[in-house]
Amino acid sequence: FFLFCVVVFRFKQWYQRRVRDEIDLLAKEYQSDVIGKEDCIYYHQFNDEIESIFSVKGLEKSPTAQVVQYKITPEYLKNTLSTPLQKVYCSVMKHLAQFVKTRRMVLYPMFEDYDRCRNGTVTYSQFRRVLCILCWMTDELEFHALQEQYKVRIGGMNVFNYLAFCEDINETVKQIQDNLE
Repeated sequence: FFLFCVVVFRFKQWYQRRVRDEIDLLAKEYQSDVIGKEDCIYYHQFNDEIESIFSVKGLEKSPTAQVVQYKITPEYLKNTLSTPLQKVYCSVMKHLAQFVKTRRMVLYPMFEDYDRCRNGTVTYSQFRRVLCILCWMTDELEFHALQEQYKVRIGGMNVFNYLAFCEDINETVKQIQDNLE
């Protein structure tokens, strides 16, 4: 095992465009644990970690290897609701799924009109507007439960992930249909 270290000062210079706090966190994460080299960083470990997102290490030596695409865990799955809010969320999802089922609605186009960047998100006011257009009058607590469950942070602001919302509504509709059969 050959030890590759880079002085922290050089490391910070190379990545100076990053926020200072992020650099300090990275420097702390990859800091050398060798006595006398505490001011160094394991640059190759850092580089391997970054490269692992885009490729598999040693792929050039085995070009026929199967490469699995890296997939980020959707941020909205990390949202956890308190027990009372979870009950409200489950109840409103069943109600909205029943509404979609009886009217045989397709939800995506309603949200896509507001999604100018086509990234699967809309603002909370746009989400509320879609609910009003569809005549889904939800009270503030129900809206808050949906908002908390499907919030994602993009560009420094919290927005509503309508793709996940629509998928969950469609899944709930399928469950209702399966229970009726």
